[in-house]
Amino acid sequence: KADDTPLCYEIFFLPTNLFKNLDHYITNEISITKIITETYNFPNLLGECVISAIEVDDSLASILKTEPESVAIKFDILHFNHNKVPVFFKLSYFSAERNSIDVEIKGEQDGVR
Repeated sequence: KADDTPLCYEIFFLPTNLFKNLDHYITNEISITKIITETYNFPNLLGECVISAIEVDDSLASILKTEPESVAIKFDILHFNHNKVPVFFKLSYFSAERNSIDVEIKGEQDGVR
């Protein structure tokens, strides 16, 4: 967050059976991803990601501090362990006015479909 403008807005969907007492670890000083990998011992998570461009509604515009009906980049990411067991799901939204992405596509063998 620079000059009070958020970089992104993220929503995590975490199974309570894997992340008991998560609320005890959440602070403004540490990311949820770091808590998941270090506190709950899920290092080296893999992910399947779908990237899309969406029109921003009033609610998301307020959060991202952008204009309604502008464009946001949306990431739907399913994180799983080395055994391909899903661990958690995350939605991330970035204002397309302030951010861009570069995606290197290598092919099916690298998990790209």
